Amino acid sequence: MQVNIKVIVLHLDLNTNCHYCLLENNELPTCTLDTPDVPGALQVLLIDYLEIDPEWVSFYLIEAVGENASLSLVYTCMIPSIIKNKKGTWINIGDIEDEIIKTTLFQAIHKIV
Repeated sequence: MQVNIKVIVLHLDLNTNCHYCLLENNELPTCTLDTPDVPGALQVLLIDYLEIDPEWVSFYLIEAVGENASLSLVYTCMIPSIIKNKKGTWINIGDIEDEIIKTTLFQAIHKIV
């Protein structure tokens, strides 16, 4: 079975009071889990996308979705807005058009805030 890890990286802009999400090509950052080390995979994924030391970041499981022979685990975390991204773009969640991603984002926000 293939296991995919997706992470919803959020930050709150205190000046505008808007939540932003990191997306790449309108998709959440994703990797395929090669070992049973989910926390390690989440940290590697953050290092790929952000200029950050991921050891202080707390991750929360949002959902697990199984389809055919694969499983997707969706996690979320919130980081300060001063953290710079290496890949992807910060998108205001109000501007995201994909309804599935938007629904998952609102679940993530309620889990964290």
